[in-house]
Amino acid sequence: MRNDPVYKRVYFHAVRRAMQENEKLMQKFMDSTAVNYDELMLERLDTFLIKIPDNDLFDLIMGHKSPSDFKLEYDEDILVDIVKGTTIRLK
Repeated sequence: MRNDPVYKRVYFHAVRRAMQENEKLMQKFMDSTAVNYDELMLERLDTFLIKIPDNDLFDLIMGHKSPSDFKLEYDEDILVDIVKGTTIRLK
């Protein structure tokens, strides 16, 4: 995990969700994708995480809804990255 304050703040908002399923998958996203974000993208992600309710986040992660379903409400780039970064690959 990165040590810069912005990343730590965003990481906290990502992995401290009301739904445990979201916490686990968002931790995966933070460790695999958001760890490579610059400060501007981290700020965008933080705004997104504060705004999105857990039910919408869960629907997105589980594939019940697509990023395009939420593009008018939330940052579409972040939505797409979360879908890519939380995909579970089955062997």
